Order: sequence, then structure tokens, then C-alpha cells
Amino acid sequence: MAKLLSNSNITITKTWFQQPNGFTYPIAIRVPTVSSLNCKQMPVAILLHGVGGTGEAELNNWNSILTDHILVAPTGYLQSWNTHHEDSKAPDVGMLQELCTKLKTFENVDRTKIRIIGFSNGAALANRAYV
Repeated sequence: MAKLLSNSNITITKTWFQQPNGFTYPIAIRVPTVSSLNCKQMPVAILLHGVGGTGEAELNNWNSILTDHILVAPTGYLQSWNTHHEDSKAPDVGMLQELCTKLKTFENVDRTKIRIIGFSNGAALANRAYV
């Protein structure tokens, strides 16, 4: 198994009627580099932005708050998440399932501590995923 790094590339591509040729979710990653956090496995926080946001911006919002977590922040199709009356009809819950599965393959990820945190429209997707 490999370690997840801040420059790792996690690729998740989904197809649906709006994107029949596929849409690859941009995913920003930040892995703590503080020497005191050199534990074998770290918890993960998947960060979901609000409408008009990006994963990179959401990651930057949390960078100084969850300093002991690996932060993973995808960007949704049309900078939105498919929750109810949004323009995006992307299979975002499926993307989250695939993302969690891929994260569990990295040796420095604590497979029992993968959390989803959402802001605004991202909070709605987090709730959909929990249900």
C-alpha cells in the first residue's frame, strides 16, 4: 500500500445525462506534515463546498482548523452538489462512496475515521450521504 500525499492524484470520473462523456471531479488534498503527527494512520475529513465554491477554497478554509486530519476536498459539477433543486444532477453520493473506498487503500488513512463535513449545499450532500 502507498501513502496518501498532498500531491497524490485521486481520480473519480462519473457519467450521467449532463456529462455522457464523463466528468472527473477535481480533488484537492492536504496531508499534515507536522512532525508530531507522524503517526501511522490519520483521520480524514472530506470537505464539501457550498454552491459556487471549490474544493481547493474549502480546503483552505479548514487548513488551520483540522490540522491533525488529512483533508480531501472535491469540487462538484457546476461548482454545486446534486441535492434537490440544483442544476447539477451528478451522481455525487456515488462519487463519495467511491472516494471513501479509494481513501481506505492508503496506508496512512485511518479507515475507521473518515468524516464528511459540508458547508451550505455541501452540508445538504453530507446529509444525503448519511441517509
